[in-house]
Amino acid sequence: KPAEVERKRVETIAEAERQRRILEAQGAAEAVRVQGGGQADANRLQGLADADVIRARGQAEANAMTLRAEAFKQYNEAAILDKLLSSMPEVVANISRPLSQVDRITIVSTGDGQNGMGAHQLTGDITRIIAQFPALVETLTGVKLSDLMSRVAGIDVTGNGHSGDSTVIEGKAMVAPPASNGSPTPPATK
Repeated sequence: KPAEVERKRVETIAEAERQRRILEAQGAAEAVRVQGGGQADANRLQGLADADVIRARGQAEANAMTLRAEAFKQYNEAAILDKLLSSMPEVVANISRPLSQVDRITIVSTGDGQNGMGAHQLTGDITRIIAQFPALVETLTGVKLSDLMSRVAGIDVTGNGHSGDSTVIEGKAMVAPPASNGSPTPPATK
């Protein structure tokens, strides 16, 4: 009978060890499941936060575009004219940039300098290209620069100088400063 008692004792110890291992495995599995669930919740919350940031950025951009559209609608012709005229210096700089990169020019001319020959021809070409800006605007937009300017309040495109403004009409700068006695002077073409 001591062998039977020993066998029962060993079986009981083995069964207890088996139960301990089962409980440890179940506990580890539960911990992994809880940790995975926590990680999934964290990932879901991070995704929602990222989505909120993207949504807020998109809303801010849409609001900015709406404000710009309203501003352009409110100041339609003036805004377009401002954009066109403010881009002119950049256009002129880009047109003349290749000439600024020339190291040396040799001009052989038999002309008198008055008929578009020699260095006069070179600078005259640049001037003619720049003077085509209003035609370029019309070709690209379908709107004549002078028509656009005539629809903007305070700009005199008639050339009589009553507004005292300097304006550009079809590629010519028109300046009409008031005379010393306050009456307008005839415009001088530049």
